[in-house]
Amino acid sequence: MNKEYIFQQFLFLILLVFTSSVISLKPCGHEHFLSFVTHFNIKPVLHYIGENNNTNFEKSPNASSWDPNWIESMGGIDYPDSQNRSGFFPIKFMPRQNVFYCALPYNDLDQWGRKISSIHIPWADEIDLNDHRDSIIQHRWIRVATHEVEGYCQLEDVGPGGSDDFDYVFGPAHAIPEYEHGGIGISPALAQVLGMLNHIKSRDMVMWSFVDEHHVPNGPWIFKKEKKEKLLRTKRKY
Repeated sequence: MNKEYIFQQFLFLILLVFTSSVISLKPCGHEHFLSFVTHFNIKPVLHYIGENNNTNFEKSPNASSWDPNWIESMGGIDYPDSQNRSGFFPIKFMPRQNVFYCALPYNDLDQWGRKISSIHIPWADEIDLNDHRDSIIQHRWIRVATHEVEGYCQLEDVGPGGSDDFDYVFGPAHAIPEYEHGGIGISPALAQVLGMLNHIKSRDMVMWSFVDEHHVPNGPWIFKKEKKEKLLRTKRKY
């Protein structure tokens, strides 16, 4: 192995560490957009509203970490099996929320209020951290992808495996989750987009990153009023 090749690899590693560790602000008129690192080779775990006996997640089937009435807020149980779904959507009720949701193992709130670590969240300077009522990470958009396909979802729950893994969730690209059985929970709709619904295998891995809302492309994850009305018309046929 010649010295020139070794030097090139050394420079590449330096560049990789630098680009994956820095979070920058990009000005755009009166707004600015955040750019985020991508976490690679993360094991996904199926997670749906109303599921029972999933030890990967702390809350009861009826609740998320931020919504004690999650099933009611959605409109029903988001069963993943094909007989309860039509396309990306459940067929027994009209969803009131986006069915493209996910979970990550960090919560900026605990029983005492907002965690000290939350001041290091990239968009913390945009929000009043003295208001301890609402999470500042709930509803944030996330891109999840395999090498073949990508999907987008909103962060709506905490897990798998815990609620305080800040170093992984907001760390550099090479950061790995503390929980060995998975690093992101994905909804049935997102799992379907990724080709993983009902058969996530141990070797299946994804990459994910936070993404600014303005950078989310059109797709089934954009849950608008028109889509709700179309779903309602479809349900009336049955």
